[in-house]
Amino acid sequence: MKATVLGEPELEFALGRHIDIKHGLAELGPLDRGELRTIRVGIVGSATTRESVARWMESASEGVSAKPSPLSNLFPPFPGFSETSPLNARVSIQDRLNADLSPQAIAEVLRAADPARGAADLLASEARRLADKGRPDVIVIATPPEILEVTDGLELDIHAGEHLEAPRATIAEGLVPANNSAATPRTLTRTDLRDYLKAVALAVGVPLQLMRPESYGLRVRHPRVGRLGQARALQDEATRAWNFFVALYYKASGTPWRLVRAESDLSTCFVGVSFYRSADAATLQTSMAQVFNERGQGMVIRGEAARQDKWDRVPHLEAADSHSLLKSALIAYRAEHLNLPARVVVHKSSTHDRGELEGLTRAADEAGIQVLDLLSLGETPIRLLRDGKYPVLRGTLLELDERDQLLYTRGSVPFFETYPGSYVPRPIKLRLDSVSMSPRFLGSECLALTKMNWNNTQFDGGLPITLRAAREVGRVLRYVDRNVPIQSSYAFYM
Repeated sequence: MKATVLGEPELEFALGRHIDIKHGLAELGPLDRGELRTIRVGIVGSATTRESVARWMESASEGVSAKPSPLSNLFPPFPGFSETSPLNARVSIQDRLNADLSPQAIAEVLRAADPARGAADLLASEARRLADKGRPDVIVIATPPEILEVTDGLELDIHAGEHLEAPRATIAEGLVPANNSAATPRTLTRTDLRDYLKAVALAVGVPLQLMRPESYGLRVRHPRVGRLGQARALQDEATRAWNFFVALYYKASGTPWRLVRAESDLSTCFVGVSFYRSADAATLQTSMAQVFNERGQGMVIRGEAARQDKWDRVPHLEAADSHSLLKSALIAYRAEHLNLPARVVVHKSSTHDRGELEGLTRAADEAGIQVLDLLSLGETPIRLLRDGKYPVLRGTLLELDERDQLLYTRGSVPFFETYPGSYVPRPIKLRLDSVSMSPRFLGSECLALTKMNWNNTQFDGGLPITLRAAREVGRVLRYVDRNVPIQSSYAFYM
């Protein structure tokens, strides 16, 4: 075994590089910075929530002071969202692009047998009306607190207003335990408001951004609780502003940052493959791919039905379906970028079996792809300990053998001078099923991909964007009939 600490990957911004997202944006500007970007925003909510969101957005656009803390790198101020801000973008809120839910409509939702579906249908209907009126760039959904009180239970949007640190990487995050036990995704017992709303709103054609009342300062009677039953801690206002406006920027077709690629590096397409069940849990898991390039431009591909082996209960694809999935991903990549990549990286939430390896390799060979790296990411019971009071460093890589390694994508961060999480971090197990690049290179690449989450400007995310996006998209697609067309942009699912 060999342990090493990988350097913190840099990101590329308009005027240079930085390891931190917030400092990079504030000091160097977003990657595609040019003329002032105006983002036209529509808001759907009750009269109270809509007005509260609009006031918060207008106030935060002028800038938000940093949280009082000696950890200045972890809690920088938000520089605002205006023509004088380094983000060089502003929000335009027009009355004609706003919609207030009537008290009668809200009351009808609360009486419904399935309030989450009723609320999502109502909100999507209003969003569709706004889109038909004026085509805003993004529609903000300010769900009334009384609706959330009866629909909370499963996770809503993961962005401003809640800590992103989870107790551990779980099956719900798209990972399979190292021993392959309990690998079947959870069976749904109720409708998830966030996921179902995103699903029914795909036809609207405008990305949605959900905001919880706590995020914009509206008091709620029942604070939201986390997985362990305790009240979820609210992020400081500057961090909430960072997360909200960066997500808004990306959903309005902006490119805030990208991975750094040296001139000698191959052009690369990253593909995440995960599995999900339909909302009624009646069908087998279905594969889903999310395609990214170095700029983080994601495209959604929906695969065929998966099978589940009886001996290990792990979902797999048939060889022909694996071939079809990667072939479709490369077609989508070429349509978007007008060329094919020299290298393809596949991150899968379960190990690649013989049929999957054969199908993916054949698709790459037919397309003339020079380099194909196939990795599976899973959980592991192995933990590392470090002297002192802080957990191991983020970026710690333990090579168990030629094929298996552990990577800490969460951990103590020297730039922050602390461990910013709330739970003991756990590593991800990387299995190099069929690779051409070195273990260290592939580990560094996974670490860099954890920084490509536009819902979280704190860069110590647990999963690389490949599998994080695959999970998020799968959560939405479980509510979409296979015969219904879907949006190809990841902005509609995040």
